[in-house]
Amino acid sequence: MRQIKQEAIRMKESLLRGNFTQLHEVLLTSWEAKKRMASGIVNERIEALYAKALEAGAYCARISGAGGGGFMIFLADPMRRDIVAEALCSSENTGSVYSCHFTSVGAQAWIVK
Repeated sequence: MRQIKQEAIRMKESLLRGNFTQLHEVLLTSWEAKKRMASGIVNERIEALYAKALEAGAYCARISGAGGGGFMIFLADPMRRDIVAEALCSSENTGSVYSCHFTSVGAQAWIVK
């Protein structure tokens, strides 16, 4: 837990400085630390999706949420975003792929119908 807390601080610093190279390094180490916390955090399906995204060009991923209602966020070069999304969508039972981007005004979300 201490390592994850330290990684969260490093994530914040990376974002504030706009250092995305450091951000994906932090996300990689944070992912490994989180998996060590408990055996139920990751399973074969999650690992397969993670590997598929990395193979398609994603830098890293982070899992969040709990109890089967969580999500994975992938960090990828914008030029490879569509390739990564296509690779994830070609997997069986992947769920949904959503795009996101950073803003200067904080978190925003909308539903498009």
